[in-house]
Amino acid sequence: MIVDALHLVAGANLAGSAAIGAVILLRGPVRSAFGASAAYRLWAIPPIMALAALVPAPTGVPVAPIVLAAASRLPTVAAFASGSLWPAALAGAWGLGVILCAAVFGTRQFRFASALGAGSPAQVGGTAVVRAPRSDMGPAVVGRAIVLPIDFEARFTPAEQAAIIAHEAQHLARGDVLANAVVALVQCLCWFNPLVHLAAHWIRFDQELACDAAVIAQRPALWRPYAEALLKTQTVAAIPPAACAWRARAFPALRDRIRLLKQRAPSRPRRILGVLFLAVLTFAGGYAAWAAQPARVRTVVDPDWSSKPDGDTMARYYPAKAADFGKEGMVVMNCRVERTGVLSACAIRRETPRDFGFGKASLRMAASFRMRPKSVSGMPVAGASVTIPITFRLAGDAGKR
Repeated sequence: MIVDALHLVAGANLAGSAAIGAVILLRGPVRSAFGASAAYRLWAIPPIMALAALVPAPTGVPVAPIVLAAASRLPTVAAFASGSLWPAALAGAWGLGVILCAAVFGTRQFRFASALGAGSPAQVGGTAVVRAPRSDMGPAVVGRAIVLPIDFEARFTPAEQAAIIAHEAQHLARGDVLANAVVALVQCLCWFNPLVHLAAHWIRFDQELACDAAVIAQRPALWRPYAEALLKTQTVAAIPPAACAWRARAFPALRDRIRLLKQRAPSRPRRILGVLFLAVLTFAGGYAAWAAQPARVRTVVDPDWSSKPDGDTMARYYPAKAADFGKEGMVVMNCRVERTGVLSACAIRRETPRDFGFGKASLRMAASFRMRPKSVSGMPVAGASVTIPITFRLAGDAGKR
């Protein structure tokens, strides 16, 4: 079960990483063609592709291991445990990383909330806000509250104040705080994937650009006060993961935000075309992630054997070298079930001890197996897989040498 879970995590990360790479390449052209909001919505594609990779493809008949019935001279037993520790070790390392990442994010959130606790509710231009106790806290949105620094009126002109309030109101209307909380959760779950952390950075940047564009589209005259307000907020303290920050995080981001304030909003037909483009891209990406899953082999539950090796057969195929050295062994063999119930394409999955011929003996013995194949709607199911664990045991005291 642990191995299956690790495979699912790896598959989801591969699909999500491929989508992140595509979005990073597309976000600029999409923003130019369809607007900043369309570029921000592109970030819905990676999680959709990751989730699509978790949806199982149709597999037909489900899986079950086979236990051979005891034979008269060389009884067989159930499959043995592999004893491998690496799946549990990997799962433990992943879980520890999730806890540590969550602790870091949680500490940042708690410290900000604790500092904000000394603030007080207020009204600015008819909008309910929280007045932070320090000048380096805010403007931001935390939870459902617009957080403003204590020197908000002294630092910003009325026009700049209007731009900031309108921007933060856009965050609230769009549910961006919840989106950032989800991004932080994904960062914790995928802490080992650097592309996820890179995506989190660009998601926040595109989120700010989308809010900028929405405000300027409604109030074009605010673009200059908007730019001046951005220049006045570059010393603001770090904002916690589940929040939205007004400031640009570096000079290139600040430059790009100011430059894009002058970009003309796309026309209504172009916005509609952008929505259709995103819908097609999202569907195509999700389907591609689902279809790219490795083929899952159908297997059989509770096989009905019409024939299988008896004790004499197993004694006949017992490896001579192993018998000479008094060695007993275990083999796990996987075979394809043909339409008639005959086994084919058998392969050895596990053999112990090696170099004594137990695997070759099992392959030669495969012809002695025949199964009444399962059926669906009365039609036999061909191409299914069956797993057969076999124990080779010497009769009497032969194995005690």
